[in-house]
This record gives sequence, structure tokens and C-alpha cells, in this order.
Amino acid sequence: RSHDRSLLEMLATDQLGFMPQRIHAAVKASNPASYLPAQISTRLHARHTVGFFDPLNDQDRPLEQRLNDGLPETLQEIIEEYGIRYFKVKVSGNPQADYDRLNRIWGLLPHSAEPVVTLDANEAFDDPAAFIEFLKRLKRDQLGLFQHIAFVEQPFPRGISLQAESEAAIREASSLKPLVIDESDASLGSFPRAIKLGYSGTSHKNCKGVFKSLANRALMLQLLDDEARLFMTAEDLQNLPIVPLHQDLLMVAILGISHCERNGHHYNRGLSMLSAADKNSVAKNHRDLYRKRGDEWYLNVQEGQVRINSLFGSGFAVTDEPDWNSMVDLQDWLEERYPAAKR
Repeated sequence: RSHDRSLLEMLATDQLGFMPQRIHAAVKASNPASYLPAQISTRLHARHTVGFFDPLNDQDRPLEQRLNDGLPETLQEIIEEYGIRYFKVKVSGNPQADYDRLNRIWGLLPHSAEPVVTLDANEAFDDPAAFIEFLKRLKRDQLGLFQHIAFVEQPFPRGISLQAESEAAIREASSLKPLVIDESDASLGSFPRAIKLGYSGTSHKNCKGVFKSLANRALMLQLLDDEARLFMTAEDLQNLPIVPLHQDLLMVAILGISHCERNGHHYNRGLSMLSAADKNSVAKNHRDLYRKRGDEWYLNVQEGQVRINSLFGSGFAVTDEPDWNSMVDLQDWLEERYPAAKR
């Protein structure tokens, strides 16, 4: 911001002194072309999270249980409202329950639009053999769904997921579907170790480190000639507007990832937690990214995508300073609402 340039400009002109080869020895070059895409997309597909207990259709959310706040409340309604065709489905590690729920979900997806499905196991499969059998059953009994699964995220617990003893199981599972680490990506060395064991990718989240992800991309591009299976994913972690969401979306584009999990905006009522000044900033600077419904602003998802042109301005995806004076100290907030939390 002090140079009145965007993060992308500073990276592309190599003004930040970033040297990915100091993080990964396998990277031979540090010029921006070694980690930046040749073209940056200004549209990203929103990959909608389907949780274990999220209602899928009217059967799961009868009239007497509805919020009736004007927003879609079931997966079927979300698909119809936003045109979503990328989906992140949580699986529980109970193969039969997961199989049955996936069958229901598959019946609701927009097949004419070639849906893309990713599975997130969140370390649920303690027994790798059970996970492999689960994938084999999907392939055998639900081939249409199986063919539309792009990858599976973190099927095994951290305690075994990067152990040498797990390599045979990782490679067998990877022969069925690409595997990605997420919770296991705990250090700068996690991704290269995962690659050697047979994983195909790792997740990006800004909270894990912007430059860590850029270094991982440089490593991935360096190894692509030998490891054509490698890729990076973009996963959400309740990123809320304005600062976290904007910076996360910009980094997804800079990393050349075409779709990202976008769940945070679904669990909060638009920008209702923000001040009038923050909302005015959004209305002035980011009309592509948000739209107003009634008296509130919401993330603008159309045809399953969000447009992020306005995030490429000066600084790191944030045009105006947040309205700091409107914010409440966390401890004061806790003590006001939860007196037992007072220390």
C-alpha cells in the first residue's frame, strides 16, 4: 500500500524479495514466472460445502423448521439460487452412511452442468483399508458420482497420514482418486514429504501462510514434468468479509486455482456483523463481489462464480481501512455476553 501497488504487481515485478528455492531445495529458479500463472482469472467458482447435517431438500427442512429469511436453506435451493456446480462434501468415516448420503446428494446435483465433487474426510478413516474399500464400492456401484469426484481431502489422521508405513495404502488409494493433505500440512516440509508418499496435492489457506503456498506452487511447477498428478486446492476456514475473505480470494487467483471452498459466507447473515462505514466501503469499492438483498449485503454468487476484479487494486485486496472504531475488544464482548468467561 505504501507503494500504491497491488500485491500481484509487487510479486510480478519481483519487488518483495521472495525466493522459493530457500524454502524448497528442488526449486531451481526464483523469478516470478516460476510461481505465478501466465494469466490470472478474475472469476472463481465457489465450491459449496455440504456438511454432515446440512439439509439436502424439503424432506430435511420441513416448513415448521424454516427460518424464512429469504435465503436458500437446502442444498437443492442453493443450487437453484446460485447456480453452483462445484461441491465439497464432508464424509464421516462411516462407509455405509457416507455411501447412502452421497447417493442422495448425487441425485440432486445439476448433471447437465457437469458437476465437480470433492470429498473432505477430515482425518475420519483410521483404517486405510476401509477407505480404499469405500472408494472401490463407489466406483463399482455409483460410477457416475465416482467419475465426477476430483479428489479426496485428508482421509487419514495426522498420526499416520505422512508416515512411511502408510505409503502402500496411500498409493493404492491414490490410484483410485487423487489425495490431498490439509490438516497434515503443518510445516514447510509437509508438501514435499506428501508428494514422495504418493499424495497429489495440498490445500491453500491464507492462515497457513501466503508465501508458503507460493513456495508450494513453485515446487509443484518444478516437479510437474515428472509428477503430472500434482495440483493445489483452495479451502475455506470461515473467512469472513472484509479483510480475510478478500485476501483469501485474491490469493486463490494468484495461485492459479480456479475454484475454492466458500463456506464462511453461508454461516453468517451477509455483512450484518459490520458497521455502516464498512458496508459503505463495500458498496463503493466492491460492487462486483457483493449484492444487496433487502437491507443487507451478501456475497454475489452468480452461475456458481464470484467476480473479483475489484480486489486487484492497491494493497492486498483491501481498498479502505476497516472501521476499527466500530469493533469491540474480544474479551469485553465475551464478558458482556458470557459473564462466566470473566477473568
